[in-house]
Amino acid sequence: MRLLIWALFHLTCDRVAEVVLKPYSSASVHTGVKIGIGNCAVTLYAIPIYLLITLYTACVTPMRTAHERVFSFSPWHFTMCEWLCSISLYEVVLYMINGKPFVFWIHHIVVCATSYAATRIQQFLPLYALVSFVEFTGIPLCLVQLLSHNESSASYMCSGIAFWGSFFILRVVGLPVCLALLVNDMHELHVTNDEALEDVSQTAIFVAIFSMSTLWVMSVQWFQTIHGRMMVAVRQLADKKRC
Repeated sequence: MRLLIWALFHLTCDRVAEVVLKPYSSASVHTGVKIGIGNCAVTLYAIPIYLLITLYTACVTPMRTAHERVFSFSPWHFTMCEWLCSISLYEVVLYMINGKPFVFWIHHIVVCATSYAATRIQQFLPLYALVSFVEFTGIPLCLVQLLSHNESSASYMCSGIAFWGSFFILRVVGLPVCLALLVNDMHELHVTNDEALEDVSQTAIFVAIFSMSTLWVMSVQWFQTIHGRMMVAVRQLADKKRC
């Protein structure tokens, strides 16, 4: 119930921001489908709150050993997964309403399903806390969209560089690192003959591997487009300076 309440709250904020701020922006995405200033506004308040919750969760949760990274649980983990699930659910509903192509929001379904499953299974939650820092990329992306009306501005170019860099570090590089950490933890539990190894949910292992692998494959594909557009922008800027 709280999940649906948060999702409706995000949708309400989206509609309010759409009405109040629409005259001041022309945010859009490369597909040509208007996502609206409201979506940017929600992202710019929801993602920072989520990252603060995740950072606090990571700081207060013991994660020194494989056993702790697999089985540690706190109420903050539940809050973290619930908040992320509500954001993903809100974006799925919004993009369906706006007619955005399925290929551009399927990852939200993966994130929503994974975060919901994590609250039920309650294993590998510290790992999910690390993985979910990929959501930071939504902040510079929204700034790029908000500033798209003035592509020659320094703020637009800095936002573009921040988006390119954060996407590469957190998604293209970060997701395989987290996947390797999962494999290493399972190996460590096996080598140390940890009795809790029998308590590890096979469903939890499947969900974690499937979600991280799927998001990484999609991230690599998206990064090819992002990198290509980044190089075009750099060449255009270089040509202007020569002139």
